[in-house]
Amino acid sequence: MKKIILLPLLVLAALGTKAQDSTSLYQQFNTCDSILDIAGTYNHFPSGWSAYSVIGAEDWRCEAGYGVNNTACFHINGYASMAANQDENWLITPKLDLSSYAGSIFLNFAASYYYPGDSLHIMVSNNYVAGYNPDSSIYSWTELQHFGVMLYDTFYYVTGTYDEFQSDLTPFKSSPVYVAFKYTSSTSAASVWDLDSVTTGTTSFGPIPGEGTGFQNLTKQMLPVSVFGMSTSSEVKVAFDVPQGQYDLAIYDLPGRKVYNRSISSQGGNQTTLLTDANLTNGMYILKIGDGTAYGVTKFTVQ
Repeated sequence: MKKIILLPLLVLAALGTKAQDSTSLYQQFNTCDSILDIAGTYNHFPSGWSAYSVIGAEDWRCEAGYGVNNTACFHINGYASMAANQDENWLITPKLDLSSYAGSIFLNFAASYYYPGDSLHIMVSNNYVAGYNPDSSIYSWTELQHFGVMLYDTFYYVTGTYDEFQSDLTPFKSSPVYVAFKYTSSTSAASVWDLDSVTTGTTSFGPIPGEGTGFQNLTKQMLPVSVFGMSTSSEVKVAFDVPQGQYDLAIYDLPGRKVYNRSISSQGGNQTTLLTDANLTNGMYILKIGDGTAYGVTKFTVQ
């Protein structure tokens, strides 16, 4: 068993200063590096983040150029030395105190998955102690359901392509929590995962499976919508197929902040609209069109 950890928060505690829990996440991993220490171990985690290897030698580590828009991300691969390996590796966020949020709060993240293997597991605990084995029976973890804003409620296999996902953290506001991304592989199947843009936000991109309508009903309400061509700060081309009526068109950044909003009138059927006043900076966004009972959602990149 090998433990990998870098926790500035623990250093503060050792000095007699109580570390303050984070109230939000906005981690793009863009300042991380892939340098190994003299023992060949990766120890360069963002402030407050840590990793723990329960089984196996393959670890979560930063990789340049694998992330959204070819930026840095966190990466793990259970295939090494020409073989799939048994691994269980946890990437753990800083401790989060979400009690200040009056309403809903969501975990947002982007993930890319390739080669057959187990899905990534999104876990949350209110009694985990940083630096120790998260798989110990003394800690209680709840696996979070996640909703993919590209119409998927489960991770799917597509080489090198990122999808955005969201999990509901609202039930965990009563006490501080850790969120963990748990990776597993076996000697017969070892997938590769890239993780980027881990944020918290107050905007829901749609029903979380198991809550409200659930995924089966959600698919019946989805409206076809897409962004086509090259999107720029002054031009976003939107295509949609919706019934006649009034609709709200909104654009969100990855942390879930609404950065643009307008009303559109639909005559019904396939149609397009050109947004020339959004004034978006470079990056990835979520576009949502809805009327309160049905909606469509897609992602796009401004270059």
